[in-house]
Amino acid sequence: MAEISQRNLSLHNASRIKAPLGSNATAIRLSHELYIASWAGVGITSLACVLNLAILVVFYRGPRRLINPFSIHVINMTIINLLYAAINDPFALANLLHREAYYGNKYFCGAYNFFQWTLQISMPGHQQLIICFDRWLALLVPVWYRTKTVKFGMTATLISLAYTLAWYLPIFITDITYTETMVIAYPMRYCTYIKTLMGYQLVARFALTYVPRTLLVVLTPGLLYMVWKRRRKVLSTIAPSFTNSLVSNTASGNIRMASLVRNRRPPVQRNLKAERERRFRAELWLVLWLMGMQIGCWISTTVPSVLMQQYVGVAVQEYIDSYSFALILSMLLLIAEPIAYVVFLKDLRAEIRSYFRCFR
Repeated sequence: MAEISQRNLSLHNASRIKAPLGSNATAIRLSHELYIASWAGVGITSLACVLNLAILVVFYRGPRRLINPFSIHVINMTIINLLYAAINDPFALANLLHREAYYGNKYFCGAYNFFQWTLQISMPGHQQLIICFDRWLALLVPVWYRTKTVKFGMTATLISLAYTLAWYLPIFITDITYTETMVIAYPMRYCTYIKTLMGYQLVARFALTYVPRTLLVVLTPGLLYMVWKRRRKVLSTIAPSFTNSLVSNTASGNIRMASLVRNRRPPVQRNLKAERERRFRAELWLVLWLMGMQIGCWISTTVPSVLMQQYVGVAVQEYIDSYSFALILSMLLLIAEPIAYVVFLKDLRAEIRSYFRCFR
């Protein structure tokens, strides 16, 4: 019976190999497709580091007007992504490509889980939520929002970091200092299963992951509705005045009326309002694109992750493979986000163009 159970744990692309003497680690050989995808992840991570670092250099060396109350959130997100690509991704890829070297090593797994919980799961999600709240503030309290400073965005990110560490440090400390005999390492579990403070882990997952992501999913449609309502209100105030002017005035009178309306405000004030509206729309579309990409990535990684946590001790190769593929695909976000910044932020795009002109 024991032999049958053990045989069931080794599925279609998993094979047991001899572990070092005195170790209970079990290594699992990668499928050919996942092996290729893992090496592709090395290239993706390298390119992501270059792109995110380039964005930070442009903000640092560019004019001070590039750093405003909204773009500071982009800078903070870029820093998180750079740390994610430079620290977390190498751990994840090493865990995939060299399982026999790291599987069951509590120090490697402790560091791996720490960076996964903070840089991969918690901090990007919290920063996305901060950016979403920023757009809500711009819609609900526009007068106050214009007085908001860069310091406000920095403080919000630091509070998010402190919140993450306050929840996760107890798990990390107990996991890394776990001195009892290692529990039996199930095949294909490697470092994804923390064996301490199980009840606290569940609460921490809700506080760090599920609650922020649920808020983001709920607030995003609300943000779209508020923008639609705002646009409809603007159009409804323009249309009646335009119709009344057509009925009550002659053609020449209409021309004079239109001229008076255009000249009611000074040109500088009109240009300032138009530029503010253009920037608001660009920032809003950037936020919506980022949230859409993040939500798609979260779903693809969260579902197999939850299934693996539910079936503790049962090796289900399909869950492991789907999670590993989703983990590698999520690295593409680190490339897509810098590209989105350049597409939607006009000032950043103009500054990058000026750099290319200098190199000609």
